[in-house]
Amino acid sequence: MFQRIHRSLRQGLNTWAGMPLALFMLVFVILQGVVMASHSPLSYPPDEMPHLSYINDSIRSPQALPNYSDGKIMGFTQTNYLGHPPLYYSALGVVGKLFSLNPKADYLIFRLIGVGFVGLGLAFVVLMARELRLTQTTTSLLLFACASVPMFSYIAGSVSNDTLLYLGMTMGFYGLARMANPARNGPDALAPVVLLVGLLIVFLTKATGIVFMILLLGAWGMRNFRRIHPVVLVRSYWPHLAVFSVVVGGYYVYTLLQHGGVFPSPGRLYGSTPPAEPLDLAGYVREYVGSMWRRLHGIMSHLSITPIGDRWQPVFYTMACLPIVGWLVARFSTPLLTSNRMAVRLFDAMALATLGTVVVHVVFGYRAYLVNGVLSGLQPRYYMYLLPVLWLPFFVLCQPGWFKQTVTTLFAASALVVFWASAPQVLLKQHQALQELPRNIGYADRDGLEAMSVRLPRRLTTEGNVETLTLTNGELRAKGWVYDTKLGDQAQRLWILAGDEFVSSVPVLIKRDDVAAALGTQRALNTGFAFTARHLPTTLTPCDVRLLAEYRDGSVGPLKNDLCPQ
Repeated sequence: MFQRIHRSLRQGLNTWAGMPLALFMLVFVILQGVVMASHSPLSYPPDEMPHLSYINDSIRSPQALPNYSDGKIMGFTQTNYLGHPPLYYSALGVVGKLFSLNPKADYLIFRLIGVGFVGLGLAFVVLMARELRLTQTTTSLLLFACASVPMFSYIAGSVSNDTLLYLGMTMGFYGLARMANPARNGPDALAPVVLLVGLLIVFLTKATGIVFMILLLGAWGMRNFRRIHPVVLVRSYWPHLAVFSVVVGGYYVYTLLQHGGVFPSPGRLYGSTPPAEPLDLAGYVREYVGSMWRRLHGIMSHLSITPIGDRWQPVFYTMACLPIVGWLVARFSTPLLTSNRMAVRLFDAMALATLGTVVVHVVFGYRAYLVNGVLSGLQPRYYMYLLPVLWLPFFVLCQPGWFKQTVTTLFAASALVVFWASAPQVLLKQHQALQELPRNIGYADRDGLEAMSVRLPRRLTTEGNVETLTLTNGELRAKGWVYDTKLGDQAQRLWILAGDEFVSSVPVLIKRDDVAAALGTQRALNTGFAFTARHLPTTLTPCDVRLLAEYRDGSVGPLKNDLCPQ
């Protein structure tokens, strides 16, 4: 037994030693995820606090399960609205138990575990590409293209069950690729084991992956209907089928009996508020396709940013679509198509599963929209597991020649351009977006403090606009812009006064393209402000609030509020 394990480990090391460039790119993408995990602010990645809350439930639970009955989101009174199976939360909950981790304080550790899941998933993609006879140069190019998709590394570096789903899906793809390899003589003992583990992960992690895998296996069976005999299939793989049925079936039966549903959740994110004038199904499909297309190049989160500038976005779409278009051309052109019919059937099944999953997504999304009136779930990250597998068919199936060489060259060039146009900008734009969020100010009682008089030089050329200013129950909210048009000087900070009493100050740095365009100067670009001040005296009225713009030379200029008499 030990000799067999030693032989397997040695073969594995030899496999990776023979692919140094692919290994380098694999580590490169993993480190990109580590950077995002280290620099993204807590709770801003999609649903991060609800995910962490379920992990917290699992740490506290004797069964290491989320609290699907009445679990709360940490720091809020709102009940958790996620309805995912528990494997991701249970696995991280066990880690939290063993090492006494606090999900909120030690969120970086849980993020790095997610990076590890994605890294392992990419390793299975590399093995899948090797199984399908791709060169390590092409495999490395596909990994580099993943690094050029901003949302890929962002999700990899966040607390999200999408990371574990990625591992399960790629393990399933690799298992099927081994089965589809005509070069293997005789039964392959490893392929069904890898496929089984991948399916267990998928079916206990997320519903979208479950739908895709069911459709993929169904399409795979139909494409190989004449080659697969059901009796022989069951006889060959009955132990794997038994393990899958007991584990997955046991969990879902237990959950159905315990919670009354297979995907339970303590609460709902949206209430029942049907739209007054709902879109028809065709309109919803147009909105779905348009939203997915627009959001493909950005980072969609609670701090959404667009790292790729407008002029480089066509290059991004070129990179994303070229291999897919190339596959469609090769698939229906006999001279360009490979003779490996098993690979053709495998990728046909993947294409059918992808289309089927989109249809299911649209149907369920539209039904939810008719109930709550919200166009939710229109995010490309739900299909993250298709990268870079989505690009594999062209490079595997297309025969060598001028067409394949041209598409590959354009794909590589566009990936390089997109990477350098986006990767260096991600952290900078994320920091800028964080700085542009409304500032929260906590006003404290000043009784007992001595007031002092200050003489300040005053400017009379300050222009601006208080676009919103509301004061309700001691909470002040304001938004607008300010600029000295005569001296062409941007204000550094905005002073907030309640009558003659100083409350606080906030920086003036929010990007305002409309202001710069209206004033005809880019020096007025970062001139916006937005803030929320809480616990102010309830006797204050909106017109008691005064705003002063502070400039670099120490002078201040009053900002006129057209909503109040001067």
